[in-house]
Amino acid sequence: MNAIFFVIKRGNMSNIEIMKLEDVVSVLNGIKLENIVFWIGAGIDCDGCTGLPLGGELTQFILREACGEEGAKNIMKTWKSRKENMGKFLHGGSIIEDFPRLETIIEAVRHYESEQLKHISLIEGLRSFSVRFHHYNLSHHILAKCLYSGANIVTTNYGDFICQAYKDMYGQESIRLENNELYTYSNNKNDAKIYHIHGISEDIFTIGASLSKVKNKLPDSFKRKVREWFENKYIIFLGYGGVDNLDVNPMLLSLREDNVGKVIYVKHSGDDNIAEINTNERRLVTYFDKKIVCPCNTREFLNYFFDHEDLNFNDTEKSGDWKKIFFETAGVFDSDMQMACLLVVSYYLGIPYSQIYSGKDWYRRCLRLKNVSDWCKHYYIFLNSVSEDNSFIKKKEGKYLAKKYSSGLMKSDIYAANGKLKQATEEININKVEKNVNEIILNRGIIQWDNLTYVNRMIQFLSTEYLKIVLKSKRNFFLQREKEQIEKCCVILKKIVDEGYDIVLEVNQINTAYRSLAICYAFLENERELIFKYLDKALFNYADVSSIDGIIGVYIYRTVSNLILYTKNYKLQLLENAITNFEMVKNYVFAIRMKKYYKTIYKLELLIIVYKCIDLIS
Repeated sequence: MNAIFFVIKRGNMSNIEIMKLEDVVSVLNGIKLENIVFWIGAGIDCDGCTGLPLGGELTQFILREACGEEGAKNIMKTWKSRKENMGKFLHGGSIIEDFPRLETIIEAVRHYESEQLKHISLIEGLRSFSVRFHHYNLSHHILAKCLYSGANIVTTNYGDFICQAYKDMYGQESIRLENNELYTYSNNKNDAKIYHIHGISEDIFTIGASLSKVKNKLPDSFKRKVREWFENKYIIFLGYGGVDNLDVNPMLLSLREDNVGKVIYVKHSGDDNIAEINTNERRLVTYFDKKIVCPCNTREFLNYFFDHEDLNFNDTEKSGDWKKIFFETAGVFDSDMQMACLLVVSYYLGIPYSQIYSGKDWYRRCLRLKNVSDWCKHYYIFLNSVSEDNSFIKKKEGKYLAKKYSSGLMKSDIYAANGKLKQATEEININKVEKNVNEIILNRGIIQWDNLTYVNRMIQFLSTEYLKIVLKSKRNFFLQREKEQIEKCCVILKKIVDEGYDIVLEVNQINTAYRSLAICYAFLENERELIFKYLDKALFNYADVSSIDGIIGVYIYRTVSNLILYTKNYKLQLLENAITNFEMVKNYVFAIRMKKYYKTIYKLELLIIVYKCIDLIS
């Protein structure tokens, strides 16, 4: 075997052993397969005759089919520019990936599909990621033999390729839903199983292809099983990127406290390649006590367990073009549908519509769109007009929405979009909101955006009003009523954060709750370290789900938190921290032309100038 070079990037890599394949084989020598768990990802299904896409390729494909060739091209161009600018100041392990997160894109597309007048589903095409449409490959074949010999397998893939390989070799019933929690496949010989933790393509509603699916924690029964594995088995990651920060990584992090677990991370590499362990992979292995990273060809690694020459298996027959096969189960979006979907996708990614649609009159074209509900069309036109600060469209669509959809939340959204935070909070009864949230939590329901938006908006209003009081004699002046409102908001937000993603409709509800809770704690001067821990948590999560708006919001909230803390004790370092965070977000906002934040930036800059002047006078 030729030498393989391995580069370790910055980060905590203590106690990590970098081993060549032959050395890993020595470690595993004598260990029975029943004491091994294979944890596999898309790198297995893309191999050989199966030929399914990796995440980046699938993301670009979905974007192109959902938003049109030009829309997808402009999204990626804009995304690349934003990544380059934002990567300069992200911290705390937060990273912007080369592509928008696939689950975020699919979430947006699914949202559009739910608002269609005539249902045509592009996402149904994911049903094709199964043995009904593709062949299983040699890696699946080897893993099936490992399953027969007692190895457990965890897969984040939607396909049933290992199951089919096993069935062809040994005979077996189909995958079954276990305790209404996870799809599993048993070898009917011992306790070894395949755990499909992100669902299966045959049951499209179970697959973890969207944020609303992957946000929920894994079942307690599965967590207990993983805890057992931590104690006495090797977990081997194959073709897995370690990017499941909403479900898998939190579970593994909770188990790390036991200071047990043995992991081998197979870093796919050719003999002549230099393999780099990235941030996500580094984070993944640190959850374990004994850590081994093996840079080698994944197929070569699997051959250690069963030499393919002994398997009598043909891996050369191709399944065909997966893109063409995709449309055997998917619907096709016409140009109008693509334009409507682009409205939703652009908002989810925080990219103003005018930056990714080259037509001069996108507004009038969007008004003529047909296969989309009236509310969805006008609401997302409105949101995009806010993003690009188009006062004409914002005013016109705001009036239309207020008249036709006269809910309290809609009125509040319109007031907030026009910078009228006082009016946006006038109809908010914080006691009623608290009662609603308590009832939802008690009954294990789902918290919609309305209750949480009201709380977040109240925090925005109170912090804005507070920071306007800049004269030294009035810095600490705040009415008892406002204090009680903040305390009430703090209680509500803490309950939501403690419950986690299971209790909310969308991922970003928790992320906004983290931000607002940090402001509450700044007001109350509770646990200063916790304030910035919450903000860092929100930053990481927003970066993880590809929310540029969310990231910008975190830095604005960091600025505001430092300013509020400064008014409490006048420590110059807090003012300097506020200025540092403000300069970063200001430069970024102007670099990428996020016009919706221009007024906010202007107001914050004036406040900081005044605070600096007061400090100098003092």
